[in-house]
Amino acid sequence: MRTAICLTAALLMAGCAKFPSTGAGSQFQHVIFRMRVAREIRPDYVYIFAIRVSDQVNPDTNGPVPVISYPNANGFVAGQPTHYVIFDPTLSRPYVIRRFVRTSEETNPPDPTSPIDLTKWTDVGVPINETDPQAGDNTLSFEITLDQLGDSFLAAKDMRSMQVNLLTMNRISTSSGAGRVIDSLGDNRSVNEVNDFVTIPLTTSRVFDNQSFNFVEPTSDSPADTDCPDPDLDIVDWSVEVRLP
Repeated sequence: MRTAICLTAALLMAGCAKFPSTGAGSQFQHVIFRMRVAREIRPDYVYIFAIRVSDQVNPDTNGPVPVISYPNANGFVAGQPTHYVIFDPTLSRPYVIRRFVRTSEETNPPDPTSPIDLTKWTDVGVPINETDPQAGDNTLSFEITLDQLGDSFLAAKDMRSMQVNLLTMNRISTSSGAGRVIDSLGDNRSVNEVNDFVTIPLTTSRVFDNQSFNFVEPTSDSPADTDCPDPDLDIVDWSVEVRLP
């Protein structure tokens, strides 16, 4: 199921804060993310938009998947993500874009094909637009541009798709023990469907949502019938909108 956190201490320790980019506007695609939970967004829970960008239209890589058990690399995301956006209302800006560091980044010259280290990340920007939910609100949304996810101008221009997963949890998995609740795309009641993620093409302007992917995320008005027993973590609707420059 799904997990959330008080991330200021746990997640900020892994990366250095810097904000070199807030989007370049008209030269790159804009991508708008939206996630709605069954009841409300809680400031003490963890809400993450996990991303893997690719220069392939149909990448064969393993996209972001939720961390289900302990031990693990970071307590919240596994698979092969390149970035994630976290909602943390304790920060000066409630959404932060973070990039996972490659193992060769401290070498000279760095190898851009080296493996990604899921224990290290760095802050690379903030969304160009965002909604800061108030008490009782149940939706998170923000807008970024692809240059905020690229290591260079050319890398951002070459992006053809992104693999996306939405992760909610009451705490990150930093230790063993019961009581952790998580949600992510897919039916968390089935071990065969808990690792679902979606591939979003970046080559056309379109809104991709739950219906576009055959309702990959189950929805229900009754918490007892959903894949997540906590309505503040239960993802009931989502969309990713791509706008070409």
